[in-house]
Amino acid sequence: MEYRCRYCGKECKNANSLRNHERLCKLNPDHQEHTGFKYGWSKGLNKENNETLKKISEIIKAKHYKEFIPYYCEKCGKLVEEKYGSGRFCSRKCANSKPHTDKQKQQISLTLTKTNIKKQKKEFKYQIKQKNNIIKLEDKICPICGNKYQGHKKTCSKECGHIHRIKITGIKEETRKKLSMAVQQRIKEGRHVGWKTRNIESYAEKFFKKVLENNKIEYEFNKPISKNELGIKESGCYFLDFALSNKIDLEIDGKQHKLEDRKKHDKIRDERLIKAGWKVYRIEWKDLRKNKEYIKEEINKFLEWYNKNK
Repeated sequence: MEYRCRYCGKECKNANSLRNHERLCKLNPDHQEHTGFKYGWSKGLNKENNETLKKISEIIKAKHYKEFIPYYCEKCGKLVEEKYGSGRFCSRKCANSKPHTDKQKQQISLTLTKTNIKKQKKEFKYQIKQKNNIIKLEDKICPICGNKYQGHKKTCSKECGHIHRIKITGIKEETRKKLSMAVQQRIKEGRHVGWKTRNIESYAEKFFKKVLENNKIEYEFNKPISKNELGIKESGCYFLDFALSNKIDLEIDGKQHKLEDRKKHDKIRDERLIKAGWKVYRIEWKDLRKNKEYIKEEINKFLEWYNKNK
């Protein structure tokens, strides 16, 4: 069954929507009009008493809505013709970048500390349950090597995970060898574009950039050094966080450098760079809000070491 308007011919979903549409259809000579405020439709008001409807809407608007006056954004100084939010800024970008007072900063820091304390409590409770064998992770069997392991990963190690991905994608070893040979040929001929550094900078790297600039130490950020230059017959590069004068490499290590695989990789990397005449200095990064004194000591130690070895 079709539900069409008698006046404009518009299709409706059901009888109820058709009834409402015909009541408000503009082609209907006795159609009802919207009052202009949020309290719904005016009942029993037609074109004959449209003036009373306007008066009612103006009264309600005056009570619930203040008359809008154009204003200038506090951040960018742009003239705002339509009200946004509290009536101080023009957009979310300007509202989020507003300067905070000391009281507001204290409130923000308190909320952040409360959330961090809650997370720490949850982790501590989980660790206690694990020690008391209340929570027991199920033993899984690796589909590649058949060894038992515990965790949420599909395989027991990175090597097995690499083989597992090859099986899923269906790439054979012959095709992988062909691709690697093609890349090596490009490197020999000089047609390879090369490996690029990541575009994202961590907070620790930004912080130490300012430290080096304040102490007037020249540096090159994320300097690539190919393995062929170090006398290694491998394709790839080592990226130095901060390459300083006299072949000094300053590395800022985050939490990921504490992993066993990463520690082994860092040892091999440092040994190769030291053989080539580089001096490697590593600083373990910790949260600045809780470890200000630790970071100050590490900066002072590095500056003393740098002045001796520059």
